[in-house]
Amino acid sequence: MFDGHYVEWRLKRVRALVENYGADWFRGRRVLELACGYGDIGASLWTLGADVTFLEGRAEHIDVLRKRMPMLPSNRTIVGNMEDGLKGVGLADSYDLIIHFGVLYHLQDWKTSLNDCLSMSRFLALETEVCDSDDPDFEFQRTETGYDQAVSGVGTRPSADRIEREIREGGMILSRVSDNRCNANIHVYDWPVMNTGEIAHGRRRMWFCGQDRVAP
Repeated sequence: MFDGHYVEWRLKRVRALVENYGADWFRGRRVLELACGYGDIGASLWTLGADVTFLEGRAEHIDVLRKRMPMLPSNRTIVGNMEDGLKGVGLADSYDLIIHFGVLYHLQDWKTSLNDCLSMSRFLALETEVCDSDDPDFEFQRTETGYDQAVSGVGTRPSADRIEREIREGGMILSRVSDNRCNANIHVYDWPVMNTGEIAHGRRRMWFCGQDRVAP
């Protein structure tokens, strides 16, 4: 299910994670992958020695993950709706790194889980589709029905600047990935803002965030 255009894109994002934090850093680190799908990204970090917890909104995806990685304890594979927040669903109180990739724009309420991430992690890697605007107050919602889209049926496309405002207000500093290192197929990160207020599938932004620095 998460193949095709996902494959190269996923590999490039994993490479960006390893380049930012360093391969050796992951050993023994507590990592949370949100909206993990089949857990491919977290599994890559698990091979580097990370203690990875996987959270996913669809139980059928977690079922596949559990079959792929039967060695994982049950408390490392959790079904949960991010719009309900991340606290009280069986997660740890804190993580060295939270991976928040490809899901913010599939949330009707994206701020609740993002702010939980900001308070629960030392580092945050965030990636999402955004709208074509640099207005720090701009966002809009749309209906979604795909298997890899909103669990609630409604997603939100904020501007990158709106997201950055939320991160800073939540107490983290950030570094935006503005080059083409994660460009793959339809997914593009170095596109120029034209302030049309519209969305185009695949126009994305990515950030490395942290409490006092964005990398170890």
